[in-house]
Amino acid sequence: MYEKLALLLKQHGISASKLAKETGISAPSLTYWKQGKYTPQAKTIQAIANYFNVPVAYFYDDTEYALGITEQQAHDLGIDTEAVKQQLNAQLLDEQAIEIAKQIQKLDDTQKMAIEQIIKGLLQGKGKA
Repeated sequence: MYEKLALLLKQHGISASKLAKETGISAPSLTYWKQGKYTPQAKTIQAIANYFNVPVAYFYDDTEYALGITEQQAHDLGIDTEAVKQQLNAQLLDEQAIEIAKQIQKLDDTQKMAIEQIIKGLLQGKGKA
């Protein structure tokens, strides 16, 4: 789970100490988490998810998050974990699209048209427009 936090830190160019300072999470907690000596509480994960604007599910194994059981338990029960992962990823994508739409609604009409043109340009570049 810490690997996913490390990736977010790297992507955003933020140090663990800055994250700790800005979220109120203790720096030693992050260090212990990195060393595998600590498993963060749900409120800690939520604070980090809020800080980086990602869903809490980002930090968990998809199957464990969606079903509340481990991969092995799902396998033993005959659950198609790949289907669960695909469904969860589609759901998370929908949440991301909704969040983007909410942000776009805050723009004026000229800005919205500019965003529309950018999207069309990106899609044309991929041959999908």
